[in-house]
Amino acid sequence: MANRNSGNPWVIGEKLLAADLNDTRDGLVSQTEIGVGVNKIPRLDSSGKLPSMDGSALTSMLISLIASDNLKYSADTEGTVGANSNTYQIKKQITVRNKGTVRVKYDFKNGTGTTYHVYGRIYVNGVAVGIERNVFGNTNYTTYSEDITINAYDLVQFYMHGEVGASDQPTVRNFRIYYDKTNPADGTVDMN
Repeated sequence: MANRNSGNPWVIGEKLLAADLNDTRDGLVSQTEIGVGVNKIPRLDSSGKLPSMDGSALTSMLISLIASDNLKYSADTEGTVGANSNTYQIKKQITVRNKGTVRVKYDFKNGTGTTYHVYGRIYVNGVAVGIERNVFGNTNYTTYSEDITINAYDLVQFYMHGEVGASDQPTVRNFRIYYDKTNPADGTVDMN
């Protein structure tokens, strides 16, 4: 049961439940801290607000990704870009919310199969990172697979283009991301 203490904060035992904004002790609890490490209850600043935090203490707690054959995301619909251009155009995009290494697989072909080349490549956040695939006159899909390293909230993308003066149509489908999760903070080897 809560009791009024000193006419200001609500207290159960030694724990402060409501702070008087005029109280210069600034805290959610009395002078005794609750919790240890990242589990501490934050103290309010002198204006009664939570202190600003940069999140640096959370970096060791992020889940890390390891490339595997476990499917996590897929953009499977067939997509094409206009022929007669040698400028890469984005066709697929998936946001991955953790950092690490992921496996990206996709099917790529020349949709018209004429005697010109079509090109496709994996990008991350608009920057080319994958192997440039060059398909010549093949109307059958070929599946490609690459392992790439990403940061949390990166955009994994597929860009493609044909050739100037050509009627070829680059075509992609089954753009997929595979990985397993691991937590790097699970433990460490201290002596070996």
